Amino acid sequence: MTELSQSPLGADVALAARAGRYALDEVGALTIGDLDRPTPCADWDVRSVVAHLADVADALAGLLATGRLTMPGSPARPADDPVAGAQRRVQQLLDQLQAAGEQGSDGHPAPWAAEAAHGAAIEFTVHGWDVAAARGRAHQMPADLAGDVLALAGRLLDDSARGASFAARVTSGPDESPVERLVAFMGRDTARWTRSLTAGA
Repeated sequence: MTELSQSPLGADVALAARAGRYALDEVGALTIGDLDRPTPCADWDVRSVVAHLADVADALAGLLATGRLTMPGSPARPADDPVAGAQRRVQQLLDQLQAAGEQGSDGHPAPWAAEAAHGAAIEFTVHGWDVAAARGRAHQMPADLAGDVLALAGRLLDDSARGASFAARVTSGPDESPVERLVAFMGRDTARWTRSLTAGA
């Protein structure tokens, strides 16, 4: 049997798993007091971003199972613990992707598994960063994760493909870090975010 990480789908699933671990680590470190903090996502506080992570995990699980993707709009305010709910649903998707990757390594790839893994890698990394930035941890993302997700997003998301789901890219310089280049590509203005934190201090 081919090792999972050696197949193209296996590499996609492995990147999604790294992104998921990053997001789960950042979400898992939240306190109740963190949930009302603003984030770099305009008009979304931490609670909303965490709820969106859970909704995205469900949407990508639906894509994996049916081939149909219905991305969520504005997140609802969850009635239960938003952190526990997001952790459970993100982990469920990661487990499903792992199973799909193992199926693919046996020569029977699950339809839409690569697309679901791509979506998970981008969404979990960027929204994990949103949560981290709200807690003053904007530079704590692993640089190799940022670089790999930026390469993926650069292949998949030209300006015409962004639609309503992704903000317009922000210009970044060649001397900026992989993390700064990734979040700028995904529409986060780190300079404006830093100024807003300073003004609110």
